[in-house]
Amino acid sequence: MSQQKLYSTNALPDRYAQIFEHHQFNEIQSACLKILWHTKDSLVVAAPTGSGKTVLFELAVCRAWEDYRSETLAVYIAPMKCLVQQKVAEWRKKFSLLGLKVAELTGDSDEARGSVNGDISTNLICTTPEKWDVEFRRRAGPMWLNGQKIGRWLGRNVVWHGFSFGAGTRVIPVDASVRGYYCPPDRSPFHFDAQLNYKLPMLLREVLPSNRSALIGVGYHNAGLSFEDRSLIEKTFNRGLVRILVCTTTLAMGVNLPAYLVVIRGTTMMTGGTSEQYSAARIHQMIGRAGRPGLEECGKAIIMTTSNHIVEGLSHRRQAPSGLMMLYKVVILVYPGDKHFAYHSPSDMSLSSFLTKLSFQEQCQRALDSLFAMGLIDKADGRVKSTELGRIFSRFYMSFNGFESFVEELRNIPSDGLSKERLLITIVYCPDFDGVQIRSGEKVLLRRLNTTVRYPLQTRPSQWKEKEKIFLLLQSNLDGTDVADAGPRIERLSMLKVARRVSRCLLESVLCLHNQKTLSERLTISEAIRHYRTIRNVVLVAKSFECGFWHNSVLCLQQLADVGVTRGSRLMMHGLTSFRALRDAEPIIIEMVTRTLPPFGTRLKARAEIDFPRYSVRVVGNPNHLDVTLSLANHDVNAARSAAILLVGNEKTGVLFLRKVSRHELIGEKGLSLHIQVTQDWDTLNVHLMNETLAGVDVDVSVNNPNASSEKQSRAKPSSDPANLLAASSCHSSQSSISPSPPNSCRADLEMDMVDPELLVR
Repeated sequence: MSQQKLYSTNALPDRYAQIFEHHQFNEIQSACLKILWHTKDSLVVAAPTGSGKTVLFELAVCRAWEDYRSETLAVYIAPMKCLVQQKVAEWRKKFSLLGLKVAELTGDSDEARGSVNGDISTNLICTTPEKWDVEFRRRAGPMWLNGQKIGRWLGRNVVWHGFSFGAGTRVIPVDASVRGYYCPPDRSPFHFDAQLNYKLPMLLREVLPSNRSALIGVGYHNAGLSFEDRSLIEKTFNRGLVRILVCTTTLAMGVNLPAYLVVIRGTTMMTGGTSEQYSAARIHQMIGRAGRPGLEECGKAIIMTTSNHIVEGLSHRRQAPSGLMMLYKVVILVYPGDKHFAYHSPSDMSLSSFLTKLSFQEQCQRALDSLFAMGLIDKADGRVKSTELGRIFSRFYMSFNGFESFVEELRNIPSDGLSKERLLITIVYCPDFDGVQIRSGEKVLLRRLNTTVRYPLQTRPSQWKEKEKIFLLLQSNLDGTDVADAGPRIERLSMLKVARRVSRCLLESVLCLHNQKTLSERLTISEAIRHYRTIRNVVLVAKSFECGFWHNSVLCLQQLADVGVTRGSRLMMHGLTSFRALRDAEPIIIEMVTRTLPPFGTRLKARAEIDFPRYSVRVVGNPNHLDVTLSLANHDVNAARSAAILLVGNEKTGVLFLRKVSRHELIGEKGLSLHIQVTQDWDTLNVHLMNETLAGVDVDVSVNNPNASSEKQSRAKPSSDPANLLAASSCHSSQSSISPSPPNSCRADLEMDMVDPELLVR
């Protein structure tokens, strides 16, 4: 790079100059200043760590604010939540001088959700790649279907500029060296890293100058710390109160922890239970923390690794600084609507580039074939478009291997269907749970949990691995079992989030495939989609994960906003285990049981009436059809919490009817009336109205065929009075044989809170 004229921050208007800490832009920033401030062209910058790329982003935000004011919307994407939170705190202080609003959009905070939905209330969104991807998968809609504008924006004639800066352009030079140590072939990476600990003191005395201040104060930094603790560690380290900081690889994610010396102890890490070498990019990011501008005049980095794993070329950094991490010269540009790939290279395309092109096209073709085989895309008329099943797959951010395992499980369904236990195992073995490990001492906890969960493991504890840990922790949450250890308890919350997403994707996929018989036949899962027990269990397992406990748990009142674990346990101990029992109880009784003051009982009953639907199911049937009428007793219930799934069938006939039911269909004088044809012989049909997300509000009705043999009818519980039936079935599904009225028909009028007839959780 030729000598670049350096510009002062005074070249900007005063209101923007005060944003920047330094009074002069460095060489890289000065080279990009003209394009950023005086044009509206796009800009791509590739530069080493610590070269001031973030300042370029701040400059672009200031330029956008100058042009658009309150309509400005910029997005900053960082690889980790801790870095996002750090930047939010920093930029809120900086940009408050302009009136620019900064918000965080991560798994811990949804401040910027309104801006994602189109309500421009935030000007700068700081987020992570995963959260940004998930939000836009959920919000794909007509505003993103304007292909012409997007095509012009990505068109060939768009004006853009690219800058690539080598390592030699760093303002603060970094002297990096590699130390190789012998590692016997039979020694594990863990033992080798432990050996390196004993070599650190001697190495520090050798490297650090004798005039450095005493190294007093040691801290540690990782992504597992709370935000307050991380902020405290970062502040004390930046002020020099803590002089030695022990970090994990969060250092490679851009966390601002500048130091004179960076020592990388070992170049291996555990990923998915196996040992892998750090990538060159990760190592460069970590050593880039040494010698940050404005804090050090020079920096030093040392990499400790095995003799046979020395990073090639890194020890020759002084002789060839521009040879490290060079930007690949061939840039692949894919344009919408084009049937080819456009390449740009300063020289003629080499054979390796040509082979890369062919390999890339083959990979794309294989990916498309795999998606088509799973029914996720349609390739009709030479065009590729997403199917309804594909949109479900994308909306729930499902891994392809996980979805493929679901389809394979449905193909190999046993004759008696998939039990809840089998569905739990299928969900647990989904790749979305990768990264979980069994830590030292956790098997004691897992053994204890295995004695209390609904579906205990039959294998020996010595054979338990990561999937068994997930299986037991998820069940302990569904059982309402408390876990005292902080580590497993936090892990369990993360597992529950994944399980909710995965089980919900499975449920929506099953509902979609049930309505698309051609696709289900092509996937050879039509038998599973019509299997009564399988479909019902899929709904109930997804509901259980959404609630956080089993669908038939006696702890269902904990779904109320004012009822936690303690109050829920007290209500359960006094027999208040259902919403019907809560509605029938006097407010003063509720207050005595929960040990609260008035008007808590009245307020709790009102909350249950608003947030939890009371379904009414009326069934009139004859041998050839069923007339089902569904209604909602409390019309003012929250619409988002009243969506349900109607399932009609039995083990013999399979699924006769399956569909979603919304609140808007249930309100009104007559509710929703359905005429369901029955073409098979049947003795008893089950009608289930199951809420998608709430436990304790389902209605399950069993209706006998009036033309069935008298022997079979005599086994049923006779009840010609619906009121008596209701009183006898407040905690169980009803099975009735009602005197036909009109002739050759049976009728059941029910309005109740039902709990599944299976055993309650222990």
